[in-house]
Amino acid sequence: MTGSITIKGRDNAIGSLLLIDGGVSFLSSNVVLRDNKLISSINNNGGAVTIRKTNLFAFSAFNMLGGTITGNSAVNGGGVYVDDGSYFTMEGGIISGNTAIQRGGGVFINNSNFEMNSGIIYGFSSGSNSNNADINQSPAGHAIYSRSMGLLPPNDIYDTLYINSTVSDNISVTSTGLVTGNWNFQ
Repeated sequence: MTGSITIKGRDNAIGSLLLIDGGVSFLSSNVVLRDNKLISSINNNGGAVTIRKTNLFAFSAFNMLGGTITGNSAVNGGGVYVDDGSYFTMEGGIISGNTAIQRGGGVFINNSNFEMNSGIIYGFSSGSNSNNADINQSPAGHAIYSRSMGLLPPNDIYDTLYINSTVSDNISVTSTGLVTGNWNFQ
């Protein structure tokens, strides 16, 4: 099968286009997740994708092998919201043109792990054109926002970001987040 698949959301949506709550999901290079605008009072995080685990013993992971996440909006994580010790690995693709009302225009990471080996996440800097449809926008962390609550022993949880790819400006890390890798800012 060739061609692309587009999953288009809607205005006033009440949930992400893709919810991963246990298990492993993949996004391939021919898939576009776009235009999902969440209502700010109900299920308001993760415009396109939410990765979480509501079961303490579950494993939740999302592997983005390619594709595009664009034009989505949420309170936190306009494109992708990673929560509850979940895993997000980006091996390719583009996250652009998403909006968060509070934090993480492209990606919001909360007590979870993010590894970026390839792909592009567009951010915003003071020298950028704020009318550019490709940039992710948010008051904090236009490209990526990472927050860790740092639960104390025996279950310390820290955000881990490994970035070995291209992030276009504005990464915000709070609390005990660890950032490693080779940064390539554009």
